[in-house]
Amino acid sequence: MRFFFAFLLVAACAGPATVVNDWTGAVTRVSDEHEVFREGQGRMSVRAATITLDGRKLWGVLTSVRRTGPNAPRVQRVESGPTPLAYQRLDRLFTHCLDRCQRAETGFVSLSQAAFTAAGRTGLPLRVTGRRGRYEGTVPARAFGQLIPPAGAQ
Repeated sequence: MRFFFAFLLVAACAGPATVVNDWTGAVTRVSDEHEVFREGQGRMSVRAATITLDGRKLWGVLTSVRRTGPNAPRVQRVESGPTPLAYQRLDRLFTHCLDRCQRAETGFVSLSQAAFTAAGRTGLPLRVTGRRGRYEGTVPARAFGQLIPPAGAQ
């Protein structure tokens, strides 16, 4: 499953996209990528995402936390305001290799459908805390809006 998410982050680099994994049957829809934090050596990019597998649908945010420094980020906690959110690390890798590679941790923040829909109206503030820093930003409402079907549509 981690390979699938890592592939998804690379394959869906330009706008809202649907990715079908022929091996697992998972259908993933992702929004445009939004950089929501940039300070010093830290960067954080996010995408709203829905994953459908075996008739079950997951709602959430794909995160990419990067550092230009010598040590990779290590996410320990993700919160929205005072509320802790469920976070699953997907991979730790080298990314954005133009001049030199940045060390990154990718992950998935799980949300309920109601929270995902609410974030489509208000955005979702995130605070990501780890051993090598804190990253704060807001996933824009339009990222979720790209994936929320119009009222009455399924």
